[in-house]
Amino acid sequence: MCKFVQRCKLSGRINSVLLAQFEKECSYWRKVLKRVVATVKLLSSLRLPLRGHDESALSNRKGNFLIYLEYLSEFDDFLKEHFKNYRYCGSGKTKFLTHQTIDEFISIMAEWLRNQFNDEVKDAKYYSIIVDLTPDVSYVDQLTLILRYVTGNGEVVEQFLGFVLLKSHTSECLETTVLEIIANLCLDIKNCRGQSFDNAANMAGKYSGLQARLNNASPSALFIPRSSPSLNLICNAAAESCKGATHFFDFVQNMYAFFPVSTHWWNMLQSRLEQANEKHLTVKRICDTRWSACADAVLALKMSYDDKKKTLLDIGTSNSEKLREKTEAKLLAEKFEKYNIAVFTLLWNSLLQRINAVSKLLQKSDTNLLNAAQLLASVTSFVMEVRNDYSSVEAKALTLTENIGSSDISEEKRKKTRKLFLDETRNNEINLKGKEIIIEIINVICDTKIVQLQSRSESLKKTVDLFCVFFDRSMDENAKSHYSLKLSEFY
Repeated sequence: MCKFVQRCKLSGRINSVLLAQFEKECSYWRKVLKRVVATVKLLSSLRLPLRGHDESALSNRKGNFLIYLEYLSEFDDFLKEHFKNYRYCGSGKTKFLTHQTIDEFISIMAEWLRNQFNDEVKDAKYYSIIVDLTPDVSYVDQLTLILRYVTGNGEVVEQFLGFVLLKSHTSECLETTVLEIIANLCLDIKNCRGQSFDNAANMAGKYSGLQARLNNASPSALFIPRSSPSLNLICNAAAESCKGATHFFDFVQNMYAFFPVSTHWWNMLQSRLEQANEKHLTVKRICDTRWSACADAVLALKMSYDDKKKTLLDIGTSNSEKLREKTEAKLLAEKFEKYNIAVFTLLWNSLLQRINAVSKLLQKSDTNLLNAAQLLASVTSFVMEVRNDYSSVEAKALTLTENIGSSDISEEKRKKTRKLFLDETRNNEINLKGKEIIIEIINVICDTKIVQLQSRSESLKKTVDLFCVFFDRSMDENAKSHYSLKLSEFY
């Protein structure tokens, strides 16, 4: 056999030329694919789209993938020669530059990464899940799932597993989808030790929500609400709790929408703010999902309240503007003179600045459960103080309105009366004239926040009490023994 192999190498075989050509072709296409894979990895790591609208050779909209390879060919002689031979070859010839090749490599890479994640989670054994829902640009609901686990060297890892189409928002559908994903990963749901998502009823419900259903499958899967996103939901609930709050944020958004319509108006506002050394306090946009943007918008309104109002009055009295635009500017300027707007500006600025600061602290990587519980408790106490100390907000609002003219605090309104029963009289009715803003708006906003914050704090309390032995360094030996025994009994 060795003799045969030696003769084949020295004299060759009948198919030696074909084998040499085959090896040459394999080597050539390996070099092509090496560059293709490197390009796909680079663009994917930068989160850039790969494909274009038209991937033909002469198109200017061929996508990042082909454009990057063309740019690389200017410095790569091999790739330059490949483009020269295969760019205009048309359909029917393999060139490994089409979107089918891209999709295939992405699928191979994704499968390899998924297997790596599975091996790491299986080695760690125990894991937690983070679930969220989000609609895409085509208005299709998608479920996102993140696995969180600890590696053998003590490193905490979070792995995003992708998007899954969701047919329904019911807790039954969410449970089925999550369990299917975990089963497809060959993981045991009973090894799940934690679950985290927002406080929507279908997910965080105590009796029939997703957390209750997953607790039935894994009783040790503790529910931990996502504290920072929960603050966004709390602010959203408070903003929708009464008409006054809704009208205030509409006013802030309308002001943002008004000034950018004309560059002349924008420059007028910027010029006035520059004179007051407040250029950074220009009008800002309201965002429904990120209340940090709302905090910035309300802060900018509070700090440059008078300047924005005067700019609107200048536009409203200008002879060079159209009647419709002048009317709109005057209507916005009149809002600045209302007492309610001044009160809401100060109230919401106070609340949002505190909540925004706490939200940033909650997002820090070194914040633990005990810190999160303490931060939520501090926000709750602060909102209670604002609710009970309305007089300070009122005094500041009156100071603000004194600078801009009259207010509507003493505006005469017809008192609403209710129909009496046969055995009732109006002798014991309490007249709260002038206090409507406190009862119907301020208290409603603060009470909504307090109730929402307390419910979030209660969700954390069970977990904090269970693991406080790891966080509270001031705990004495007896307390450590008690909580250590409690933790061991739970698991």
